[in-house]
Formats: sequence, C-alpha cells, structure tokens
Amino acid sequence: MSYRILGLDWFDVLVHGAVTLALGIGVDSMFLGPTSDFAMGVLLAGSLGVLGWRRKRALALGAEPTDSGRWEAVEARMGEVDHLEQRVMELEERLDFTERMLAQAREKDQARLPGS
Repeated sequence: MSYRILGLDWFDVLVHGAVTLALGIGVDSMFLGPTSDFAMGVLLAGSLGVLGWRRKRALALGAEPTDSGRWEAVEARMGEVDHLEQRVMELEERLDFTERMLAQAREKDQARLPGS
C-alpha cells in the first residue's frame, strides 16, 4: 500500500510541487514589478485549483486516503481477538475449578494420614 497525501500518491504530490516551483521560477523571471506578484498569485491559485481537481478525480476513481480493505482486515482481526479473549476467560475459569478440586483432594488426603 502506498502512502497517500491529500488523496494522491506521494509521488504525484511531489511532481505537482516541482512543476509549480519550476513554473514559479519562470513566471518570476518573465515579469517585473507588481505584474510579477500578480502573475505569481495567478500561478499559485491555478496550481491549487489543479491539485484540487486531481484530488477530486482520484477520490472519485476509488483512490481513497484510507484503504477500506485494511479496515475490514482490522475489524476481522478484532473479531478474532474478542473470540480468543472469551476462550482465555473460559480457560481461566476451568483452571480455577481444577485448582480448587486439587486443593480439596489434598485436604482429604492429609486428613486421612495418621498424625495429622
């Protein structure tokens, strides 16, 4: 399972950031003064818009940030843990019963011995 950021694979986010940075450097060198600031704002707004569109598309295609198959596996494992916990409790009860029975048997044997 790959690590996801904003619903996208980490590599996609890295490439998106690198392209935005490269375009930012190009825009900064092309424009001067207040026009440069405006162009950078438009570039960043456009980059965020494209990132949002890509995220929405990725989520619509089923690339969810949380893998539902993993949650199903966790829930199944929790069911197994609950079942095993119940079995351990039953075994503890049986062990306690057996210990009590052995203690009673020892007491009876000691009572039968001469000199007790």
